[in-house]
Amino acid sequence: MMGSASIPAGQKCPSCGTAMRADFPYCPSCGEAIPKREEFAASLEDQDLSEFIQSVNQHLSETGIGAAESAFGLGCYLGFIPVALLVIIFFLLGVRNWIVLALFGLVSVLVTTGIATLLSRRARATNIETTYHRVIEPQIETYLEKRSMTRDEFDAVAHQVLTTDAPLLEYISSQRERGIELDKE
Repeated sequence: MMGSASIPAGQKCPSCGTAMRADFPYCPSCGEAIPKREEFAASLEDQDLSEFIQSVNQHLSETGIGAAESAFGLGCYLGFIPVALLVIIFFLLGVRNWIVLALFGLVSVLVTTGIATLLSRRARATNIETTYHRVIEPQIETYLEKRSMTRDEFDAVAHQVLTTDAPLLEYISSQRERGIELDKE
């Protein structure tokens, strides 16, 4: 019987949670790119600290960019559907004022683009957060254990090496703030 063979579940998609074989480069359900943990981990083990920090940050950036582009495209596409339906309704109702239609079209494009941008930012932030907690944070802990470093030492070097808009710094700063809040309690 075709299609009845079960596929051994080697991993889950970090985006939607679908189980899949470990050798799948993309999720068969949502299309999200699946990072290969073994390859990523092996490439990071032999790097010095500043190279490691930059590699981890680059991985987070690339993950976020891919999710943002997909979400923006989907938001624009889905936003076009109601606009097209309203234009058809206008024509069926006999609205033939070109100025009104042009203004409606302009406002619709602006609103659709704004919504798509919000979706894009949300997708980027969510994907970066998921990748950080599932892939990057364990890699950082392993790296630090092998080199007998503390997280504070890592954080200090990361603040020196990375630019202020680096996605990794968002998690380093938030962890440091959470640590300060826990110390106060």
